[in-house]
Amino acid sequence: MIRKVGIRTWMRFDATGNSEIFECDKNDLLKRVTVPARDLRIMGPIFSQSSHILARENAMVVNLEFVKAIITAEEVYILDPSNRDVKPFIEQLSMKLLPQNALLIDSGVLNTYSTEQLCTTEDELPEQLPFEFQVLEIALDVVCNHLEANVHDLERTARPALDMLTRGISTRSLELVRMVKTRLTHLSARVQKVRDELMQLLDDDEDMSDLYLTRKLLQAQHPDSPLLTINSDAMVTMSSTAPRTLARLSSMRSHGHTSRLSSTLHSSGRVYEVEELEMLLEAYFMQVDAGLNKLSLVREYIDDTEDYVNVRLDHQRNQLFQFQITLGATALSVAAAMSIVGVFGMNIHNTDPFHNPDWLAPTLCSSMFTAFSIFVSIVGYVHWKGLFEK
Repeated sequence: MIRKVGIRTWMRFDATGNSEIFECDKNDLLKRVTVPARDLRIMGPIFSQSSHILARENAMVVNLEFVKAIITAEEVYILDPSNRDVKPFIEQLSMKLLPQNALLIDSGVLNTYSTEQLCTTEDELPEQLPFEFQVLEIALDVVCNHLEANVHDLERTARPALDMLTRGISTRSLELVRMVKTRLTHLSARVQKVRDELMQLLDDDEDMSDLYLTRKLLQAQHPDSPLLTINSDAMVTMSSTAPRTLARLSSMRSHGHTSRLSSTLHSSGRVYEVEELEMLLEAYFMQVDAGLNKLSLVREYIDDTEDYVNVRLDHQRNQLFQFQITLGATALSVAAAMSIVGVFGMNIHNTDPFHNPDWLAPTLCSSMFTAFSIFVSIVGYVHWKGLFEK
């Protein structure tokens, strides 16, 4: 059977733990979830190494490394569930979404959250995260642990390779270091992309507020809730809850627990209630940032090792230059002595020095003295210029 072009395998989970695997194309999937068609391109093979967490009106598009999913307030669609790297994500999702974890919204009736629990103050925060954040937490946990494992594996590989290079420079040691540097570059780029995406979310409270899919759906089903007023931008209006919210923020600041992005107040008199998601993202941001710092230390170790190797190579190169200068001076001295001996060894008739045996000893002595003088002069000049290592 020939598979149609554009058909991809998806796995659907709902909040009760029910799941199904199906194959569909882009158009069939868009009938199930309300996301722009361009978001499906982000989950394609072209952007396989990119990292995105996008908030849409009724869905969240997650593309983190190998985890590619579309999350709504009631279900999640996972791309390519047969992938080996995706299996830990599916296993944790299956364990997390047990049948006892009922849907937050069931036929317009609030199950887990009562109307009183919708007032997101410090004393009345719900204990259980919304469904979309439970899935996002599992995705971040799997991806961050996978990256952390890769970082540890790179550290274990890098140190022996660099130690081998410091002990002796060989083709094998250089090849191992080259492979380590290639892996380090690719892994650093992957970790940096995840870190940047989390940082971008943490820097924008409005984007984080748009990720509260359950809250937006509850408000759509209960627009007349007296304790919570949410506008079209999913922002909590500063009404009767304003004094308590401001008091909570002031208390957190006084105790040193306020993050740089905690429920940012705006000049328009409204506040984004994103503390739950902010704490979730900050935990994994710190984990990814720690992994990036470890990669930076590995890169510094590689740079230090390369500097040490370059110093050793320069030292060996200087020793070769010294040997070459010494050898050249010796060759020149011997050549000068041989030229003198050659001149007196010529068969010239009727010339006294060439037929008088008394000239033999002075000639040999002068030849050796000339050769020694030339050698000492060259070596002494090089030492005087400081070209020889002391």
